[in-house]
Amino acid sequence: MIRRPPRSTLSSSSAASDVYKRQSQPKASQSKAAQPKTAQPKAVHTPAARGEAAPPQLPQPPPRQHHPCKLLSAEGRLGVDGLAEVLGENNHFLVVGVLGPDGVGRSRALSMLTKEDGFTEQSAEGVDALVTDSRLVLLDTQAVLSASQLASKLSALKNNASPDAAAAVEKTLRVRDLQQAVLLFAVCHVVVILQDSLGDLPFLEFIKTADFLSSALGSSLQQRRVVWLHTNLAESDCEAGSREALCGFLSQFFASSQLGSLTPAEPSGSRGIRPEDVITLPGWVNREQLETAVHATEDVDATVDAGRADDSMSERKWLEHVSSCWDLILRKSSIVTEYSNKLA
Repeated sequence: MIRRPPRSTLSSSSAASDVYKRQSQPKASQSKAAQPKTAQPKAVHTPAARGEAAPPQLPQPPPRQHHPCKLLSAEGRLGVDGLAEVLGENNHFLVVGVLGPDGVGRSRALSMLTKEDGFTEQSAEGVDALVTDSRLVLLDTQAVLSASQLASKLSALKNNASPDAAAAVEKTLRVRDLQQAVLLFAVCHVVVILQDSLGDLPFLEFIKTADFLSSALGSSLQQRRVVWLHTNLAESDCEAGSREALCGFLSQFFASSQLGSLTPAEPSGSRGIRPEDVITLPGWVNREQLETAVHATEDVDATVDAGRADDSMSERKWLEHVSSCWDLILRKSSIVTEYSNKLA
């Protein structure tokens, strides 16, 4: 007969087995603690993740221009690459050009509008361009009807300086001057006519012809101003009465051209060159006077600056306009030549 062990012995043995099993199996909390934690990806809070449109990226400003570049060579070749590097999509800009005879200080005047190196008289062959930080596009041209340039060209002929050859050289220079002046009237918001004397009729006739051709070609900007700047005059020529008489003379001289009707008619119905655009000085112009003249539209015209109020044209679009105008001028070169003959 087999005796069963007492119940207490079975109970203690079963309990010991249970303890062994519990000790040999790690706890779930200890097992989880021993496992390495994996990094959970963070939620991305981008506009695209939220289903929103990404904000537009602002265009990078073009690099600064420290020295003038050649926009138009003396031989009539247009080069836009140098200027294209410093122009952007900005449409708040103003193009200022200057026209004048020999020795009146065209380059000096434009250099007063920039803090960069500016222009030099020696560099002004063809058309030079400089863009300032305030988005002024400055265009400097060589002297109009220059006797010194004609003498230099004639001296290069040496023994071949026949009357016909000399006439051909003079005609070439005159056509080139007229083409450059037409281009400035077509692409500038402000054209400064710089003189150091009064009543230079050949020069004024040249200006009238250039303005007429620019208007006839249909290439001018819709809004444009012309500033008549006279420096180094006698004190008597700068008095109020003399200045008023000069304004009346210019209005009458340019009555048949667009220059005589750039402003709205007065209540009396008359049109003419406004006194604010005629400046007479006994000495040289200073920076403040020149800046006031260039930006005078902001004070006397409700449209603000011609260029700065034109949201339809960016700087790059303006450069395309320059190329189109020059192509048109070259295609119509026979018309320019015909009118240059009348100036002789």
